[in-house]
Amino acid sequence: MANLYLTKQNSILQKSGDRFIVQKDDETLLDVRCHKIDAVLIFGNIQFTTQTGHELFQHGREMAILTRTGKLIGQITSPTPKNLPCVSSSSKNTGIMTSG
Repeated sequence: MANLYLTKQNSILQKSGDRFIVQKDDETLLDVRCHKIDAVLIFGNIQFTTQTGHELFQHGREMAILTRTGKLIGQITSPTPKNLPCVSSSSKNTGIMTSG
């Protein structure tokens, strides 16, 4: 899978069916299947739709928002990132997470 780096200012990342589409001024800049994306990195003034976020987070993908020059502003992750161990049902009741 691949990381999606969005740098075209004033563009928008949208979801349509099983695809992510990047558009600017009614021009399609990118059209890629959702399952091929591992993470999205947004640089500067770029919009994304709620549906895009839902698709990413349902599949444990991450999104990072950075300044145009690359300084990290924040990162959005799914509540169950794909690289964390599963929590057993007994530990759910206590609020303690165990691994191994």
